Amino acid sequence: MSNLSFFENPDEVPVPRDQVAIEQVMFEPYPDGRRVRVHITLTPFLDRPNLDIGLLAPDGHAVTSLSIVEALERHMDFTLHLRDRELLPQYVARVELYYEEGKIQDVYEAPLTIHPSDRQDAEP
Repeated sequence: MSNLSFFENPDEVPVPRDQVAIEQVMFEPYPDGRRVRVHITLTPFLDRPNLDIGLLAPDGHAVTSLSIVEALERHMDFTLHLRDRELLPQYVARVELYYEEGKIQDVYEAPLTIHPSDRQDAEP
């Protein structure tokens, strides 16, 4: 009898919602210093999760954010735009994964530094 597999990679078999987690996150400033590329990888999932992605100022207020409702793919790329006239050198990058509002299942948080050289073409 043959062994059937519906998944090319056995390590990528979708998991139930209580096992879904953030596997990898990368925040990368663009050279203009006004945009940040975000790459997120989640565990394979059966039920589509929600994500809140954002950059926080050191005092904790949101500078820019993006919400994903029922993500379709486990590998995602986005661009966050920094619209404040005065740019900061340091932010907190944050990604929250959840299924129900107010019940965060997994979170990624890390400092993000945008060096002056990243702002070579930014407006004064």
